[in-house]
Amino acid sequence: MPGYPSASPLYALSLADAPRIQAAATGRLEEAVQEMKKALELEPASLVMNTFMGATLYYAGRYDEAVEQCRRTLQMDPNFAVAHWHLGLAYEQKQLLDAAIEEFKKAISLSGGSPLMKAALGRAYAESQKTHDASEMLNELNDLAKRQYASAYEIATIYVALGNNEQAFQLLEKAYAERSFHLVNLKVSPQFKPVRSDLRFQDLVQRVGLSR
Repeated sequence: MPGYPSASPLYALSLADAPRIQAAATGRLEEAVQEMKKALELEPASLVMNTFMGATLYYAGRYDEAVEQCRRTLQMDPNFAVAHWHLGLAYEQKQLLDAAIEEFKKAISLSGGSPLMKAALGRAYAESQKTHDASEMLNELNDLAKRQYASAYEIATIYVALGNNEQAFQLLEKAYAERSFHLVNLKVSPQFKPVRSDLRFQDLVQRVGLSR
């Protein structure tokens, strides 16, 4: 989305990964995987490229491969927070929610308390039926958002997991108004599967420019 400013700690890194992101964002997932494999061949020792490989496999729905890729990345650096986050995301989609929660907690600790990773933890709590913990994380993130940037897009995923679609769409509209970089993942993010048939979601996908 041209002109959209950074709203993600990965934004600057993502600029080097533009072909993969463009393909993944528009749903050309196998093309994205192949683009990422080419990039990884050029920089096989790069933590960033290895993590992006895991992320690409994740968005392509290849969760077992994403887990293995993230584990390989963490063998290179066990303290790389983003790899723990992506490993947690893959576990989440495999319904290994206890494992996902542990990875998200590690990611939060190693990142110094990233709101992005706190949102993932809150969502995993919601999916685990730990409603009290999910609500506490929502309160923390909503309070944090009054003082610093906290992704409305990511917070919306917690509300989707809790079944509060109205609040989720309010936050997605806020993310759109903020020109959130996270919206590039809107069409392929598995967290929004429950609302993909909603006309409001389809309208937002079109407005963001991902309907092709």
